[in-house]
Amino acid sequence: MVDIVSIGSVFIDDIVYPDGRTQMGVLGGGPIHAACGMVIWDERPGLCVTIGADTVDAILPRLSTHCDTEGIVVVDLPQIRAWQVFGTRRHAP
Repeated sequence: MVDIVSIGSVFIDDIVYPDGRTQMGVLGGGPIHAACGMVIWDERPGLCVTIGADTVDAILPRLSTHCDTEGIVVVDLPQIRAWQVFGTRRHAP
């Protein structure tokens, strides 16, 4: 039984750090960050999110390790991606 649920949008983040280093394809989004916090406190949160069909094989195994994934709906669309550019940079190197 799931006692707590995280709801929202899953993103794949492409991150550019202030020193120019990059980290691409990081699993992110509000419900993922919230679920990670719940896991730290020994909860097994449920997720109520949609994920793109193009990333199911990469995302579901990672999430099912610590989360109940019954509430995940796979949509026939590309997964949402977002650039996270930190510091004064406004573009990738």
